[in-house]
Amino acid sequence: MADDRLVQRLEEGLRDAHATNAELREQLGDIEARERAATAKLNEATILNRQLEKSHAKQKAAEENAAAAQRKQREAERDARELCAANEELHRQLKKAYDHAAELEDLNERVKRAQGVADLIGVRS
Repeated sequence: MADDRLVQRLEEGLRDAHATNAELREQLGDIEARERAATAKLNEATILNRQLEKSHAKQKAAEENAAAAQRKQREAERDARELCAANEELHRQLKKAYDHAAELEDLNERVKRAQGVADLIGVRS
């Protein structure tokens, strides 16, 4: 009888061990599934982080390009102002040269029409 009880206890212990083993396997499966999900999320986060870094790099490059374009535009505007000022000065000089040429033409006409030195006196009045 003692042997029967011992066998019965051992069988119960074995059944309990099998049940516990099955529960532990199930828990292990759940843990492994959560671990795979976490790994997938981590991989996705890593990819998104790389994309974000690339976006930041592109944005920085775009900002640098925009700053360079603004500098070039300011330089071009400054050059344009300088050229306009130089152009205005050249127009003034040209007008002065035309005026001087007109005076010389008048003087040449007077010299051609003059019949003597007396006619030339006071030409520059």
